[in-house]
Amino acid sequence: MPKNIHETDEIRNIIHDWINIKGKLEWINFTYINSWEDVGSAGIIGCQYAKDVFGRVYFRGRCKNGITANPFVVPENYRPSYNYVIPIMSANYVTDTAYIAITTEGIVTFYIYSNTWVSIDGVSYSTI
Repeated sequence: MPKNIHETDEIRNIIHDWINIKGKLEWINFTYINSWEDVGSAGIIGCQYAKDVFGRVYFRGRCKNGITANPFVVPENYRPSYNYVIPIMSANYVTDTAYIAITTEGIVTFYIYSNTWVSIDGVSYSTI
């Protein structure tokens, strides 16, 4: 336990430096299934995932045009410790709510009203 504010600051700086060194995210492209594909517009990345040193997984990117609600499967080491349902954005975001469900088996399901485009930016969950 820190004995004073200076020790607390020193510990915080050590942790911050460690996260900056060890915590760089390496983004990996999802392998699409069921005819899903990248949006393909300039400046918009396809769907990717990454995991930090604390076991938290992050999603980013957009995809479109799938024929089912299952765009990809999360690889084994990136699967959640329990099932998640998280709000996301899709082409009808003004009038309709969209969700992504991620199971412990890695099955990803979009609950959307339009497959024109779907954004998974900001989705994150713990693997622990």
